Amino acid sequence: MLETSNALYDAHGLLLNYFYPSQKLITKTRYGSKYKKIYNQPKTPAARLLENPAVDESTKTLLRARLSSLDPLALARQVDALSELFLSILVHEDSSMIKP
Repeated sequence: MLETSNALYDAHGLLLNYFYPSQKLITKTRYGSKYKKIYNQPKTPAARLLENPAVDESTKTLLRARLSSLDPLALARQVDALSELFLSILVHEDSSMIKP
């Protein structure tokens, strides 16, 4: 079960960090009882690292190589398969704990 959980965590992390964009909050201003929030353009965490001038070029090269080697559809299928496997393990363990 731990191996399945770790594999699911790894695959889902790759999918989130390389292919799912997110918005980051830039400013939050209060007007009376309401807030106005301003967000930046959606980008993936990997894209944010590639744009960051503080990150050295060797790290950026590794990120680009990793990005070009990943297939988002294959990762999504892997996450789905591992999720189903993890759920089936949990259901099996749950049913084995119940004594007739």
